[in-house]
Amino acid sequence: MNILFTCAGRRAYLLKYFRENLSEGDKIVATDMQLSAPALHVADVKLQVPAVYDPEYVNVTLRICKEQKIDALFSLNDLELPILAENKSRFESLGVKMVVSDPSVIDIAFDKYKTARWVESLGLTAPKTYVRLEDARKALAVGEIAFPLFMKPRWGSGSIGLESIADVEELDIYYGLLMKKNQEDDSGCRFRR
Repeated sequence: MNILFTCAGRRAYLLKYFRENLSEGDKIVATDMQLSAPALHVADVKLQVPAVYDPEYVNVTLRICKEQKIDALFSLNDLELPILAENKSRFESLGVKMVVSDPSVIDIAFDKYKTARWVESLGLTAPKTYVRLEDARKALAVGEIAFPLFMKPRWGSGSIGLESIADVEELDIYYGLLMKKNQEDDSGCRFRR
């Protein structure tokens, strides 16, 4: 079995685990946009690819799958998942098993507000989540939530942009900074307690 790990980055431990469990003659292929990515050094074949948002990224990855006779593909970067999911049939036509969720699942997982709504739709308790600053302020005013609050971008990963908010002054400051950084409209972040 030949396995391709895309966006390998620093996840050398994961490639090592697979290596320990593959049969003789099986191969690990890893790609990244930088050949200095630590996980590449664990792979049998290491290849540089363009950034995931490059228009040629999918075609380059398809060519690698064909040339390296890839049986299964694992993405190690969640930003790449929607791109791979949209092109799943192209990879599967080459006989590559794509380990990627359906686009609708990826959409829910990427959007923290949709995730909270989905959790609630299952009858489970989710943290109080607000998209707009105005709604969070109203919830504070009526005692629905209280400080400290946690604020983060609505879309993103790895807890990037997570802020602990101690009071109204910090709420205004961090919200303003987040909006400036992300150049999003007022639906671009969420608040939770």
